[in-house]
Amino acid sequence: GNWQRDDSKLRPKEQTSRSQAYATRPTHRH
Repeated sequence: GNWQRDDSKLRPKEQTSRSQAYATRPTHRH
């Protein structure tokens, strides 16, 4: 769980971009 916080701090923009892309893509199931 800690690694997630680090990743978000290192690249918050990329994280959001990926999150949005996955959310918009119904075909890609997490």
